[in-house]
Amino acid sequence: MKLIITEDKLNKTFAKFMDKFVNLTYNTNYITMRGEDIIKYEFLTKEGNTFGTMYKNDSFFPSYSEYTKLDDLFGRKTDELLLQYLKDKFGDKILFRRIA
Repeated sequence: MKLIITEDKLNKTFAKFMDKFVNLTYNTNYITMRGEDIIKYEFLTKEGNTFGTMYKNDSFFPSYSEYTKLDDLFGRKTDELLLQYLKDKFGDKILFRRIA
């Protein structure tokens, strides 16, 4: 038997999984690099583990251990699903370009 999952259903499944098991929040930190003030976002799981980091207007860098959990479940679509999820959840405050 072949199971076909639409892209919309896959996005909804990913979002429900993230909301239920990861429940991301973020902290905003201001750091100085090379004499410039830069905004650094740190994304945290509901357990307080670092899920990933990102500098303003840059790529999202997921934590390897957290990312591999998602990759085991969602495979090669993980980057695309994660980027869409981040844009949907935080996109009104943070500009996401890509997953590094």
